[in-house]
Amino acid sequence: MAVYKAQNLGCLPNRSRPEVLAAVEAMAAPWDVTDQPQICTWESFRPFLEEVAQLRKTKPVPMWWELAAKMGLNPENLLIPTQGNIGSCAGVSYFDRCYLITLIKQMARHSEQAIEPVNALATWLVSKNWSRWGGQTISAVIQEGCETGVFPASLVGEYSSGWSDRKAVQNHTSDAALRQMGACIVPDEVNKADAIDLALRAGYVVEIGNSQAVTDSTTKDENGVPLVQCAGSWSHATVFSDYMERNGKSYYRWENSHGLIYDQRGFGSPRFGAFMTRETLEEFCYCSFCDVAITTYVESPYDATITPTLEVL
Repeated sequence: MAVYKAQNLGCLPNRSRPEVLAAVEAMAAPWDVTDQPQICTWESFRPFLEEVAQLRKTKPVPMWWELAAKMGLNPENLLIPTQGNIGSCAGVSYFDRCYLITLIKQMARHSEQAIEPVNALATWLVSKNWSRWGGQTISAVIQEGCETGVFPASLVGEYSSGWSDRKAVQNHTSDAALRQMGACIVPDEVNKADAIDLALRAGYVVEIGNSQAVTDSTTKDENGVPLVQCAGSWSHATVFSDYMERNGKSYYRWENSHGLIYDQRGFGSPRFGAFMTRETLEEFCYCSFCDVAITTYVESPYDATITPTLEVL
């Protein structure tokens, strides 16, 4: 298994602060932080997820956009508003949704990292040998993100502009290498709904590529939570970002990589998705193909302006 030696030590929490050290020890990964595997196995990661999920049961954690707001960030400005007619949903969901949402969650655990827009299209083009056309599996995109990294929009242009300058991307591979991602690909024999449930309870972000489509719904359930329902079919990559409970009922936050197509109404959250019940989650995962990956960590530059003030999560 390939192993990445962390080059950008600014992405790691500042261990000189006692309160930060306590947070690191409480949320320690099952491997050394400077020697993380690019893609870890489900067998090695699952026990850690179970441990963290159990710890989090005693303390509700805010949704990712609530964490962003506590950091003084506008959550709706972090993610691109719509995919448009360029790129790939796999690129958007993994290199935009998973990267930025995971980064927010890491910063909420006192990791002194920088929030910055990234260009999902640039990494996706590298993984496709510069072709804009044709699909690919989630695992292929993830491998590229783990090995090549994520390109900062400040250096290679905005994703939504349709920018795809091959030479410029190649000139910034060293910058992308400081923004790599780690992942755990869930094996086919594992119950995907159970794996997503466990990962979200532990505070992680999950990418999923599958053939089960959903439809927008303005109907709220008995707990006042707006839900999406399964309907139709597609070949599409989306993201699960958070877990919550209302009156003992489980809900799974689903983010669509087509942005404003699924408009979240009246729940005080970004206009990118909605929630699924456990029953809908199981239906969503039970389809002709279903590719699931948990984002284990992301890297970004050290941000000296960040002063962690959130409670240890």
